[in-house]
Amino acid sequence: MTKRNIILSAILCALLFALFAFSAAAETEGIYTYTVTNGEAKITDIAPVSADPITIPDTLGGYPVTGLTGYNYLENSAYIVEELRIPAGVTEISDHSFTMARLARITVDENNTAFSSYGGALLNKAQTVLIKCPIYLPEETFTVPDTVTKLGWGSFSNMKYTETVLLPEGLQTLENQAFAFTNSVKNIKLPDSLQTIEPNCFAYNQAITEIVIPEKVTVADTSIFTDCHNLETVVFLGDITTISKWAFDNNQSLKTVVLPASVTLIYTEAFVRSTGIERILFGGTPEQWANVEIMDNNGSFPDAEVVYNFPAAAYKNITINQSATALTVGGSGDLPGTDAPAYRYWDGAKNTAEALYIEGDIGAVGKNAFTDFPALSTVIVNAPGVNIAEGAFANCPNLTTLILLQGGSIPAGAFADCGGDINVFAAAEQNPTFTGSAAEVHYCPVSYADGVLTYGGALAQDAYSFFDDLSVFCTHYGEITKLRVNSFTFDNVPIYYFDTETGARRRITEPLTNGEIYPQIDTEGGTQAISFNTLCGGIADGSITTFYLVINDETHPQTEDTKVSIIEEFIAGIRKVLRAIVTLLNKLFRLFGIK
Repeated sequence: MTKRNIILSAILCALLFALFAFSAAAETEGIYTYTVTNGEAKITDIAPVSADPITIPDTLGGYPVTGLTGYNYLENSAYIVEELRIPAGVTEISDHSFTMARLARITVDENNTAFSSYGGALLNKAQTVLIKCPIYLPEETFTVPDTVTKLGWGSFSNMKYTETVLLPEGLQTLENQAFAFTNSVKNIKLPDSLQTIEPNCFAYNQAITEIVIPEKVTVADTSIFTDCHNLETVVFLGDITTISKWAFDNNQSLKTVVLPASVTLIYTEAFVRSTGIERILFGGTPEQWANVEIMDNNGSFPDAEVVYNFPAAAYKNITINQSATALTVGGSGDLPGTDAPAYRYWDGAKNTAEALYIEGDIGAVGKNAFTDFPALSTVIVNAPGVNIAEGAFANCPNLTTLILLQGGSIPAGAFADCGGDINVFAAAEQNPTFTGSAAEVHYCPVSYADGVLTYGGALAQDAYSFFDDLSVFCTHYGEITKLRVNSFTFDNVPIYYFDTETGARRRITEPLTNGEIYPQIDTEGGTQAISFNTLCGGIADGSITTFYLVINDETHPQTEDTKVSIIEEFIAGIRKVLRAIVTLLNKLFRLFGIK
């Protein structure tokens, strides 16, 4: 090439560069900053002036708008923008455009050929990839469409209000940071179809407390759960072999790790700064565990106690809900027990749970599954035909009631070392079986027809447990107008009736025999019988301030002037109890989906 040609080429390159630089120079129109390339406008920044919805224009400066090529639009907005509307002509959106956007909703013109929207989130046109759910989406629950097979980079990161994300069967991939950097998204059930969880997927998620990794995920990748400070339990169902570096770095609440027998290597710093690990539930034998290489700097993992031959697959469809005073276990499958009662997937509720609800399609409750719950007083099982194992509720010193709403079988040994009287109620029509013998266990089949609840056994209860149990039956069966009893004694409860001959109020000390009990209130027109459901509701809203329990049995025959009442000094206490019962009723209505 001649010197002249070299100079001409240099000048031409300079001219082309200048032309390109001129064409790509940033322009501003309204709230938009944009560049023009090849006759098309690309928006690089948006500066809203209010929280009102923003509609991306079709043109800027006379050029068609085809792209959103900025980074973190609306991150520094003074407002949470209600909605961003993307027109049909936008076919390019840069990665991470809305990662930190102060934005509540994204909608896309239905004629757009590259993108679409669903429930306020941005997806590709085919709706196979969910690109981004706006971080200020107001809904507490978001349902991902059934067509989605991939959650994109940071798709649910930084969420502010959404607590539950329902994932479809068919989802295969969670990309980097899909559920990272959020304090809200806590309810995530990963589908069986999931195959890949990329690094940092749940990093810095401060909401989740437990996670079950399905069988097809065979790699525990780098930093997938780093700095998840409230994560307590993680369960691996698949045949993973290695836990990678920093996978569980700085998980301050992590107590239980469930691992398959296929694990052979815990990489260095996989559990670094995770110092609260108490137990490892291992799917293999002690000999297999001895061959697992645990490298340096792994927090308390090397010192944790190990339970062997643990059936991790039992948790595949099990759901756990814990509150300060209640534990709800649902889903389908058997609840595993072990001979080492301290090792429990639901240990987080062990010392505080007063009530246990078992629901769904639970087939069995294993040996020692709920042993050593010091505060537990009531267990309600609403699953068909549950088989309860020996020692399932052993050493629960405050346990007084077990209710099997859909039948099942239970041995007396289920309550070993509980130390007090226990009432076992079961639906008679479900043909429950109660085997063994224990002097402290009172078995009572229960049946319901036409508003009458019949207790088929001889029971002794104090008023508190009696009304607690009754509230459960009100929820399950519906309107209860009368109780029918064979033999029933109220322990330590001053129940009286009026002697019609002397006019004196006399205390009932002997058991009620072959009789009925129903509530009654005073009205302007005289006394009125009400249901037990109405009684509970009236106490709660203050519309009922005085009530009576009317008894008609062989020992205390009812006459026109005979009425048995709870005396004045007991009414204040029973109101307090019933208010608590109404609260329990509301919880149970939600629990069992009763409206």
